[in-house]
Amino acid sequence: MTSAWVLRPGSGPLRAARAAALAASSVGLGALAHLAADGCLDVEGAVGAGVVIGAASWSLLSRQRSTGFFLVWLAVCQTVAHGAFTLFCRDTGPAPAASPHLLAMLAMHVLAVGFVAALLGRAEARAWAPATLARVLRRAVGALGSGLTPVRLPHRYPPVRSTPTVVARRTGRSLWASPAPVRRGPPRVRVT
Repeated sequence: MTSAWVLRPGSGPLRAARAAALAASSVGLGALAHLAADGCLDVEGAVGAGVVIGAASWSLLSRQRSTGFFLVWLAVCQTVAHGAFTLFCRDTGPAPAASPHLLAMLAMHVLAVGFVAALLGRAEARAWAPATLARVLRRAVGALGSGLTPVRLPHRYPPVRSTPTVVARRTGRSLWASPAPVRRGPPRVRVT
């Protein structure tokens, strides 16, 4: 068993744990918001929301995410959770629009989004810190090994970013033209 997955939070068990933490915190705080505002909550709605949010979060957590991303994503998750709670509700009480606690429920959802986004943003930075440190150390060791000047380690490690794609620049020549002339025909024979 290798511990290489520890340095790659975008894959393996650490990615699953990050997706589960996001889903559990989002559904849990959304359920508390519903219960605090006298909303209806059934087990089927909570489980359904957790499965949907967890699966969707799994696909989005392949790279490091910012707190701003978590704010937007958790707002979407709270909307999904609210819809699942309402969809699976078997309570025959007043309609949600007629509830006097509607504004309280909305405020609790907003507080849940802000609170969880702040926590997940900090946890995300800490989860990716070993990978960032390993990348910086690999560069420093590579620079020392190649005889170049050593790379100074920054005080605060930058977030992991994907490399930009390089687009080929067109020149005056055709892309089909070879830079050197191509000889066609049989090979030349040397006569001595």
